[in-house]
Amino acid sequence: MEMFSRAVKSTRTIVVDLWKTGAHGAEIGFKKSTQHQAKSRQFTKDTDIIGDIKEGKEEKGYVTFRENPWKEEIPAKKLVIKSFTQSMNWKGTMEELIARGVAQSISAEKGMPSFIINISGEEYMIPLERVQRRASMNKAIYALIIIDEKTNEAHPFSIEENRLTLGSDWDVYDMRRKKIAKIDGSKFNIGGKYTIDIDEEAPTYHKRLADVLVLFSTSLRFLDDVEEKLKKTVEYLEKSDEEIKLTKEEAMLFMNPRRIAV
Repeated sequence: MEMFSRAVKSTRTIVVDLWKTGAHGAEIGFKKSTQHQAKSRQFTKDTDIIGDIKEGKEEKGYVTFRENPWKEEIPAKKLVIKSFTQSMNWKGTMEELIARGVAQSISAEKGMPSFIINISGEEYMIPLERVQRRASMNKAIYALIIIDEKTNEAHPFSIEENRLTLGSDWDVYDMRRKKIAKIDGSKFNIGGKYTIDIDEEAPTYHKRLADVLVLFSTSLRFLDDVEEKLKKTVEYLEKSDEEIKLTKEEAMLFMNPRRIAV
């Protein structure tokens, strides 16, 4: 059944509005930044508020970007995006996984970003990465899995670029290939404005999908640069003796949970 064929009440609409510049009332001034840092450890000194989140006329929160990881030289350069509530409580983080992204880019011979998403209060992390599909005409496709911490049920989703429109538009499908959400990017907004529509009554809907799509929509400002950066990283590593040095946090994601201390 096609999305939105049921009653309108089943649809939740979220707007992620990315600002053209960072000069906004939510962050102007050192004092304001210090207040945000005091509110949440997730708001670091290099955090730049780049947009807001709205539902209808109601302000729901902000999306941010960490400057320092993005200023690093390759292969350490990476994208880190976070979302916060209106009162600046941390909601979620989408962080690029350098090692996995490089490995996939080597195999695919093109930039293939890989991310891990951490949602506040959730036990399980959410992997999100670009994948290749045969005969997709190089259409960008991202796969993710949300695991329900109460039931241990896995909820796979696919976020697929819609090339039949003028803006940066994406369709979201569940594991039964039913479209349950979409992202419409306004082609007339300079900073980047994305309207997310989600069918909350779909049988495979998961409550955390909205948080994931907010972070993914924010990343759309950077994804082309991330893919280009990965291609340059692969070229650099082919000519260099340098190894990929992971942060402690990224290295921990590869640790064996079944290891036995000797």
